[in-house]
Amino acid sequence: MLLAPSDLAVFNNMVTPVEEEAYDILKYRSVRTPPLRSPMSGRAPKRRLITPIP
Repeated sequence: MLLAPSDLAVFNNMVTPVEEEAYDILKYRSVRTPPLRSPMSGRAPKRRLITPIP
């Protein structure tokens, strides 16, 4: 989509609130997710073989 330079400010004013809301949602989700456990923390995750079921 191409915009005329005169319409750019109007477009920015329409889009900016939606972008800020989406950014806040993503920022909130990233705070809530637990970090991955590192092997240095003591226990490494168990290794399990995945076998196909015939």
